[in-house]
Amino acid sequence: MDGIRLECIRAADFAQPAPLAVGRKTSLPPLAFDKFSTPGPLLATHGRQLELAKNKKGSPLSIATNTTVERFELDADGRGPSHSAVTLLTSRGTLCFPSSKTNIILAAGAIPATTLLTNSVGEPLKDRAGSRLSGHFLWHIVARFPYEVGKLKPHLEIAASYVAGRQKETDHQFHIQVTAIHSRHPETDAEDAGRLCPEYATATTRERLRGSERHVVLVCASLGELSEINHHSWVRHNPDHPDVTTNVRLQINFSEADRRLWELTDEATYDSTDIMAGLQTDSIEYWHQDPDAETGKWSSRRAPTKQIHIQGVVHETSTLYMSDNLEEDTTASVGLDYRPRGCKNVYVTGGSLFPSPGSWNPTLTMCGLAQDLAKKLHEENNEGSEDHPR
Repeated sequence: MDGIRLECIRAADFAQPAPLAVGRKTSLPPLAFDKFSTPGPLLATHGRQLELAKNKKGSPLSIATNTTVERFELDADGRGPSHSAVTLLTSRGTLCFPSSKTNIILAAGAIPATTLLTNSVGEPLKDRAGSRLSGHFLWHIVARFPYEVGKLKPHLEIAASYVAGRQKETDHQFHIQVTAIHSRHPETDAEDAGRLCPEYATATTRERLRGSERHVVLVCASLGELSEINHHSWVRHNPDHPDVTTNVRLQINFSEADRRLWELTDEATYDSTDIMAGLQTDSIEYWHQDPDAETGKWSSRRAPTKQIHIQGVVHETSTLYMSDNLEEDTTASVGLDYRPRGCKNVYVTGGSLFPSPGSWNPTLTMCGLAQDLAKKLHEENNEGSEDHPR
């Protein structure tokens, strides 16, 4: 989809082949698919730390399941504007850190981290935490076009492309993940296709593959950023709510700039399906889902907007956004050291730190931020500075 045809996609900046979220480690793998999953590496780290602890070369990693963190308490006698967290209140009891040498790292989602801080810090984060709320809208368009049988393989085939673009007037970004699937055997291929596709949003179903044996099915997941400059989108503390883990109010109000990007993303997505279909553009059909049943049908008409526009927001960001000048930026919550305003031994990582969401999937950026924080804490620990807890 790159090269000279890119100019046929409205507002597109570039297109490239998209890697699938699977990778075989050997030429003859024991499994038909291999996706990354967090529990595997986490449990491996747990086992490694146990061995290091036995040899007195490290500390064990404790994992608490079925535990809800409610809030933490700051010391009342700390000097200066920042204070240390000395207790952590959880559903399984209270943890105490009287020497203030234990770090608390908030690696939860944007909303839970914001809720925890508004319940714990108070005045230093007033009118800051939750004052900004952004994220992505998600569109989902499924199409198909006929293809010459002789050019199709007898086995399951999957390919993917990535298209990135932006609304020129606002510079707001969108991207389109186009997954192309061909199956000669829908009954047996549908499950494998779901596992091998990059993610749920780009997977198809057995129902869509049935009757499409002589077609290429396109699953388009389109994401666009919501403007972070929107005073009508926020997360606010609600002290009257009895549950401290959910005592916030949340509001997302789409701006006119957001709506213009919606319309542009719609048209760019349909442009992408036309490019993929090539000479078969006039034969494209779109999947129409019956809103009152789990069935659907193919039609030459585009699916209704209310069907392709997924309700709600995904990848919530910016509620505790990071700033390089925390005091002058009066709505920012976290400095470049990852510490929330008013805290010494509390750190934040994750999407809540993003000043703006962009359109890309945030996972790798969040991983990069977490690694940067880990590096900084490791360096501080090695230096043994009195200004930072170990």
